[in-house]
Amino acid sequence: MYTKFSKDCFCYDFFSYIALFVGYENAIGCLKSLVLTFALMDRRLSVEEAVHLSLLETEFQVKIVTISNHLHPSPVPFLARPSDPSTSLALLPP
Repeated sequence: MYTKFSKDCFCYDFFSYIALFVGYENAIGCLKSLVLTFALMDRRLSVEEAVHLSLLETEFQVKIVTISNHLHPSPVPFLARPSDPSTSLALLPP
């Protein structure tokens, strides 16, 4: 049989873990990286380093998307129908 004291201790521990997970979720959302968040929580990075690396990663992804859109202007290039089906393979039926 559980006593009121043990129930209160369990509730306190449970809610303290919920706060921990909410903190991790917010950090992951801000840094946009699970790896950077865990490195920050493990104190392998400072906050300034983590933010700098997150911004660097975001800039890199923007450049990759820009280059990709420049090379493939169609929003979904593999669904575009070829002008001459006999010269290229198409994923869609003719």
